[in-house]
Formats: sequence, C-alpha cells, structure tokens
Amino acid sequence: MRFVIWFLKTTVVHVLILLLMIAIALSWEAALDKTVAIWMTSITLIVLIGGKLYYYYKNVK
Repeated sequence: MRFVIWFLKTTVVHVLILLLMIAIALSWEAALDKTVAIWMTSITLIVLIGGKLYYYYKNVK
C-alpha cells in the first residue's frame, strides 16, 4: 500500500505526459500512425512503471 501512495504522489507529471501522448496519437489521421502511437504510449507506460518499481525497491523502501 505504501508503494501505491508513493507512486501516485510522484507520478503526476508522468501521467500528464502520457495524456499528452494519447492526445497526440488520437489527433493523427493515418491508422498506422495511431497504431505506432499506441505502441509507443504502451512502451512508455511499461518503462515508467518498471523504472518506478526499481527505484522504489532500491532507494525508498
């Protein structure tokens, strides 16, 4: 539970960046571009969560 609270407190800027990426992806016209944007957003989200998990268990806990 402590991780969830810490994660939410330190993720506000990252969530705003992800929302911006999704907005950009939805504004693109070609279907291929939307697919690429969705993949990039997914990869960014995975890296964000993985990096925060690593940092938390290495430094905060």
